[in-house]
Amino acid sequence: MAAGKLTKGRADHRSNRAQAWRRGMTGLAAALVLAIASVAPAAAAPQPNPALNSTDTMLKWINFYRAKPEPDVLPALVRTLSARQAFKDAETSGA
Repeated sequence: MAAGKLTKGRADHRSNRAQAWRRGMTGLAAALVLAIASVAPAAAAPQPNPALNSTDTMLKWINFYRAKPEPDVLPALVRTLSARQAFKDAETSGA
């Protein structure tokens, strides 16, 4: 009878240790996910391009795109043109 209690006590101790380990690893995983999530938006933020500050500069960039493609600059160019309402009318969009 004493051997049965001893075996059950060991099993309870092992299960408690396993549960504590699982809780610790879950907490570690959650902390890692939060750390990555907080860094990712900062890395993904587009850098503004100060060279595209005038319509003339933007038009030159568009004309020379074939000779020197810079696809990373394109989203900033489209945002700037949109902010200047260049796409508002077909007549002012260059079409």
